[in-house]
Amino acid sequence: MDNASYHSVKAESCPTSNWNKNDIEKWLEEKGEVYEKPKIKPRLMDIVNSIKPRYNQYLIDEYVKKHNKVILRIPPYHCYQFKSSTPEIDRRTRRLRLLQTCRFRGRRHQSQEGD
Repeated sequence: MDNASYHSVKAESCPTSNWNKNDIEKWLEEKGEVYEKPKIKPRLMDIVNSIKPRYNQYLIDEYVKKHNKVILRIPPYHCYQFKSSTPEIDRRTRRLRLLQTCRFRGRRHQSQEGD
């Protein structure tokens, strides 16, 4: 599965440093985390970051687990990481791209000259 935005919807939003302190405290209380009350926001975020992996799950993953399937997530821009196994195929691919680029540019220049 690629990293499209509709595949990366979180099942539950976890606090970030942009959240208000009160909202972070409320989130921690909902999760049953015990901490000393007068905490500054960076200390609260340390607590959140320690338990975040338990709640940082994708909606699609939860759906797929119910149907006994497994998802393979590919890294971003994965299609650009593939290279052919033989240099000959690489040369042909580069030539083809060069020809397509030249043809496109040639058409554009011809249409400008004709106007």
